[in-house]
Amino acid sequence: MFVKAFFCFTNAIYKSHSDGRFVALGFNLIYKMKYGQPAQYKMQNIETEIRDFFQFAFNNPQNEQRIVTVFETLEENLIEKIKLATDIDLTGFAVEMDNYGIKHAIEGHGNDERESKRGQIGITISDFERTPLILQAFDTVRYDFRGAAEKHNLRESIVFEKCIDNQYIIAMELRRVTKKGKQNRLVFQTMYIKKLSIS
Repeated sequence: MFVKAFFCFTNAIYKSHSDGRFVALGFNLIYKMKYGQPAQYKMQNIETEIRDFFQFAFNNPQNEQRIVTVFETLEENLIEKIKLATDIDLTGFAVEMDNYGIKHAIEGHGNDERESKRGQIGITISDFERTPLILQAFDTVRYDFRGAAEKHNLRESIVFEKCIDNQYIIAMELRRVTKKGKQNRLVFQTMYIKKLSIS
């Protein structure tokens, strides 16, 4: 079986806030900014900001939380595509990553030797840089859940998959809020990579 690998390149600029958050302003080659102007970004910026965020996740003795807002809201066309596939309406949801999610993903899927036994590849810092691309230009998307609402342990996720050089899978947890003034969020849960066989 021959599997065609698709290579996509994306760049981003992150705006730093005093509370430690970084807000992504947009992603080159994926879409134009809200007012129709093409985005211009430098790969050095995204590598520096994500690397700093990654290092914070593993050098955080106080276990403080830091959040990266990947998208303040999703584009309407993405909301429609996701709703069609999952029956979940993400209108108004912010898309975020935090250091806990990154640490959880690395601890679960960062060991290359262990992952290879599963037919997978250990994730590294460079794979996290692909998160915005995968969320915006996914090949497939599906709804998943664990637990049950009646048991008060329901955990809902939207799972995005994209073939780049291998098959990337990212699970984003749905965090709904009922308090007035609070925003629903789609939060990075984990990532793993399935190795594609080429024959």
